[in-house]
Amino acid sequence: MFINMGMGLTGFESWMYSFGNSKPKNVNKMKNNRTYMNIRSLLCNRAINEFQWNGLPDSVDERVLEWAMLLRGSCALINDAEYGFLALPFSSTDMVNIYGKPVKIKAYGANGYNKDFIPYIKGSDNGMANSVVGYDNMIGFPYVSYISEAAERMTETMRSVDAATKKLKNPYFFIGDKSKQNEFKQFMKDLEDNHDAIMLTDNMTLAEVLKVENINFDVSILNALWEQYQRYENNIKENLGVNSNENIDKDERLLVDEVNSNNAVTDMNLDLRLRMRQVFCEDINDMFGLNVSVKVRHKELTRAFEEEYGEEEEEEVQDETIQ
Repeated sequence: MFINMGMGLTGFESWMYSFGNSKPKNVNKMKNNRTYMNIRSLLCNRAINEFQWNGLPDSVDERVLEWAMLLRGSCALINDAEYGFLALPFSSTDMVNIYGKPVKIKAYGANGYNKDFIPYIKGSDNGMANSVVGYDNMIGFPYVSYISEAAERMTETMRSVDAATKKLKNPYFFIGDKSKQNEFKQFMKDLEDNHDAIMLTDNMTLAEVLKVENINFDVSILNALWEQYQRYENNIKENLGVNSNENIDKDERLLVDEVNSNNAVTDMNLDLRLRMRQVFCEDINDMFGLNVSVKVRHKELTRAFEEEYGEEEEEEVQDETIQ
C-alpha cells in the first residue's frame, strides 16, 4: 500500500512523525516515542543523502526519488504529457513479462496524482514505453525496514542508559504508607527536578512514614549499554553503506586490518545499492536520451578521514620503531 507523501512536516515527512504524534498517557512513553523518532529520522536522513544524482531533468526532485527508494525499494522516472519528467513511487499491476518485470505500472503523487505508464524493458520494442523503473537494491527491498528495526533496538538501549543514569542520580527507593502516596510522588518529582525535596508529616516522625532503601548499582552497566548502542549504530550504518570509522575512539585505536575489513563490508553493502542506481541511469539514458549519472556523495569525506587516520597510524608505528 503506497504511503501518500506530501511536502513539509504536514505532508512528505508526516508519515514518520505520525508514529509519535498521539499524546502519551505517561512521560516515559512520550520519551520513548521521541527517542525513537529522533533516531529513526537521523538514520533516514543519512540514508537518503548517500547518493548524488547528476543530469536529472529540472522537474525531477532528487529527494523524492531517494525517499521512494528508501520507503518502497523502488522508484519510477516517468514522462508525463502535462508535467514532464517526474520521479515517483509506483505500484505494479498483475501484468508482467517472462522475467516477472512489470509491463504496466501506476505512478502516484502526493496530491492524489495517479496515472498508468508503460515501463521501459531492455531488449524489447519499447515503442509505447514512457517510464523507467529503478530499484534501490537487487531484490527491491525497502531499507526503511532495517532502519526501523535498528531504531527500535537503539531506542531501547538509549532509554536503558537514561534509566541507569537516573539510578546513579537517585540510588535508592522508598517504602511508605499508602495514605501518603501523593506526598511521595511529589517528593520524587522534586528530586528528579533537582529541587530540595521536603516531606511534611502530621504528628509522626519521618522514619515512621518513610523508609529509604539504597540500591547498589554497578556503574560498568552504564558503559556496557553505551557500547551496545554504538554497536547497533555502527551495524545499521554498515548495512546502509555509511562508513562508521569516524566513531572510533582515538584512545582505543583499531588495527589497520580491522579498519580495512570494516571498510570492505561497508563498501560491499554500498555497492549493492549503487549498482542498481547505475542500471537505473543506463535505462533512463537509453529510453529518454538523457545523460543521468549517480555517485556516492560521502566517499570523498570517507577517503579524507581514512587518509588522516592512516597517517596517524603510520606516525605511531614509526615512533615504536625508534623506541
